[in-house]
Amino acid sequence: MKYLQQGNPFSNVTANGVATVSLQTGPTYKRIILALGGTDFKKSHIADIKVKVNGRTIFNGSGSDIDKLNKYRAIYDDAGFLTLDFSEIKAKTINGEMLGALDTSRISNLTLEVKIAGATAPTLDAWAELDDPQANSDLGQGVEYVAGKLIQYPVNSATSGLFVIDNLPKGSIGTLIKRIHIVGAGGNNNINKATVKVNGLIMYESTDALSRFRQQEYSRKPQVDVHTIDFVLDGNQSNMLDTRGNSVRSLQLMLDLKAAGQMYVYVEALDAIGNL
Repeated sequence: MKYLQQGNPFSNVTANGVATVSLQTGPTYKRIILALGGTDFKKSHIADIKVKVNGRTIFNGSGSDIDKLNKYRAIYDDAGFLTLDFSEIKAKTINGEMLGALDTSRISNLTLEVKIAGATAPTLDAWAELDDPQANSDLGQGVEYVAGKLIQYPVNSATSGLFVIDNLPKGSIGTLIKRIHIVGAGGNNNINKATVKVNGLIMYESTDALSRFRQQEYSRKPQVDVHTIDFVLDGNQSNMLDTRGNSVRSLQLMLDLKAAGQMYVYVEALDAIGNL
């Protein structure tokens, strides 16, 4: 049964500090919606967000970056709200939509940390779109042990040209990757081409211009300073990049850059809660 519920109140909601809240465990969290209020509190004032399950961070990013990734997925943009989405609301099937929704029936602790920097008299509330535990759903046993994750990795290229990231995340058992976003360093003004290789074999290869064209064909909204590699572009979760199993020895992201710079790589994955 789907329902909407306000979470517990945050503590330490200040102009500069880390607001925290412990959220109810038991139901499945499809999405958490942050409501921003006060004199002056924008998404750009959120330096970092962390969703933690039993102390492990499974969702991480700045307010501005998460907002851009939401806009790419055509999630409605409003200055007063920021969505942390574990599901895939535009998937083509209901099972595909719910894959990744965070089932908390088997966990003991769920916390949310919001680092605020430079706001004025902010207020902050959390609302959750909830459902029954997924083990009791048509998805079947086992899905309560996986979750949609957003993992952030800062990287820095000292030169232009080919920049290779050799250690894309897959954890000890591998994972299912939905999207890879490269934020910063000029975005489409800096990335000529992106390639993903598994065991040295090309699994994805596209110029920035071509990827943006294809994304708009599928009603995505590419962002100016973000280059997105989307394995589920058509809304079919079955197209995720599967890196599970002992046969996957290497996972590389190769970027052809026009200039050096600091970037953030965000990986959207469907993953075992204890893996990445």
